[in-house]
Amino acid sequence: MSKKYSAEKKTQAELDKAEASKPTGYNAENGKKAERISNGLLLEKTFTYDPKTDATFAAAKREKTAAAKQAMNDTLAASSALTGGYGNSWGSVAAQREYDRVMEGVADIIPELYDAAYRRYEDSRSDRFKLLEDSRKADNENYSRFRDDVKDWKEARDYYYQLVRDDIEDQKDADKLEVDIRGLINDMLRAKK
Repeated sequence: MSKKYSAEKKTQAELDKAEASKPTGYNAENGKKAERISNGLLLEKTFTYDPKTDATFAAAKREKTAAAKQAMNDTLAASSALTGGYGNSWGSVAAQREYDRVMEGVADIIPELYDAAYRRYEDSRSDRFKLLEDSRKADNENYSRFRDDVKDWKEARDYYYQLVRDDIEDQKDADKLEVDIRGLINDMLRAKK
C-alpha cells in the first residue's frame, strides 16, 4: 500500500477557499432586455397616419364642428332677423355656406397633425434604439467583468493548486531521498561486512 500524501493544511485551506469562490453564472438580464427591444423594433409596423384614429384630430374636428354650427346658427338668426323672424331659403343657403367655410379648416390641420405624429413615432424609435444601445453596452460590460472574475478565479485556483502539488511533490521527493539514503547506508554497511 502506498503512502497517502497531502499538502500543508494552510495551503489546502487556501485552495479550498479559492475553489469555493468560483464566480456564479453570468447574469444576462441586460442581454435579454436588448433582445426584447431589438425584436420589438424588428416587428414594429412602419409609420402610418389615419386622422380618423387620431385623438388630436378628433378634438380639433369637434371644436371646428361646434364653431361651424355656431356660425351657421348665427347666420340663420341674422337672416331671420332681416325677415322679421321668418326663415327663408336665402338664409338657409347662407348658413350652410358659413358652416362649410368654417369646416374647410378641419382638413388644413391634417398635415400638421401628421408631422406631429411622425415626430412622436421617430422620437419613440430613437428612444428605443438608445435603450437598445445602452442595454447592449451594459451587457458587454457585465460580461467582460464576469470574464475577468472567472480569469482571476482560475489564476488563484491554479496558483494554490500548484502549491498543493508542490507540497506533495516535496514530500514524495523527501521520502524518495530518505529511501535512497537508507539504501546507500545499507549498501555501505553490507560492504563493510
